[in-house]
Amino acid sequence: MIFKPSEFFKILKKNGIDFFCGVPDSLLKNFTNYIDSKVSPSNHIITANEGNAVALATGYNLGTKKIGLVYLQNSGLGNCINPLTSLTNEEVYSIPLVLLIGWRGFEGKNDEPQHLKQGKILKQQLKILGIKFIILEKKKGFEKSISDLILYARTNSIPVAILVKKNSFSDFNLKQNTSKFLVTKRQVIENVIPHLSKKDLVFSTTGMISRSIIEFLKKHKKNSKNFFFNVGSMGHVSSIALGVAITNKKRIICIDGDGSFLMHLGALAIIGSKQLGNFKYILINNGCHESVGGQKTVAFDLNIKNIAEAFGFKYFGISKKVIDLQTNLKKTLLSKSPCFLEVKVKIEDEKNLPRPSKSLIEYKKDFLKII
Repeated sequence: MIFKPSEFFKILKKNGIDFFCGVPDSLLKNFTNYIDSKVSPSNHIITANEGNAVALATGYNLGTKKIGLVYLQNSGLGNCINPLTSLTNEEVYSIPLVLLIGWRGFEGKNDEPQHLKQGKILKQQLKILGIKFIILEKKKGFEKSISDLILYARTNSIPVAILVKKNSFSDFNLKQNTSKFLVTKRQVIENVIPHLSKKDLVFSTTGMISRSIIEFLKKHKKNSKNFFFNVGSMGHVSSIALGVAITNKKRIICIDGDGSFLMHLGALAIIGSKQLGNFKYILINNGCHESVGGQKTVAFDLNIKNIAEAFGFKYFGISKKVIDLQTNLKKTLLSKSPCFLEVKVKIEDEKNLPRPSKSLIEYKKDFLKII
């Protein structure tokens, strides 16, 4: 049976949990949308990455002696392992918190390839970490099992976890962010890809951006051999691109999104420090986590120009209209310096975007032939 987000929220609140932080996930979006509408901004914070959220919940516990809830997709557990073992662990600072984990690739089945291994090993990972967990299921005694788990965390001053399978929550739609920007992500891709040569090596980030590029290539019957679709490992596409850029003189085009940009922002500082003239970073910024429910990021609140220049990028362009994009793109591609191009876009209502049509190993083999 399915939980109403309000029902689950009431159980948590009854057990003293009223602070929430984490990184959005499509399996949890109905619940996180609900708390976004019911909880004050000071008590619901979307963090840059999952490790940040564990640290934030730790600080909240130190400041209030109350338990916080950290939500994440199971692929983000890797970002949590350091603070879960060297901060919250009972042999270190012994901090209680509740992890609410979207179980993508449940038992290694029925999901995208990047989720299958993570889904298969999730329970083993939690056992190794010494984290007691339950699976959120609406059956007899479910409220008591949730309450008992939270009591266990509080009594023993340790983290615990609740695993959430697909379709566990009923719908609760978040009002979509409105945007003053005119450009769409699709228009960015339609303008960028035709300007690239067959020799360029293109790295695209996880989520809708890679899927939109796949759609464009398929529609225009273009070869994908010089494209590396980073469908998993959110936040790492720029580092993958850097690893190739330092070993290859070809032009490297890194197409990223704002959620990924924020998740491991320090990577951009390293990239800028290398001063590679063949590295071109294009940020498609729509101010939200589009692929998992449209929850806001803080990217529209930042002066990304100042960040990029401080990190060592010699050229920075910002586009809010298609005509600006065309001008800045030309400068970016022709420049002999490391370049950063930010394109501010509005949220699109995109449905049924294609996913990779062959195995990721096959994509890699094709890419290696070009590189």
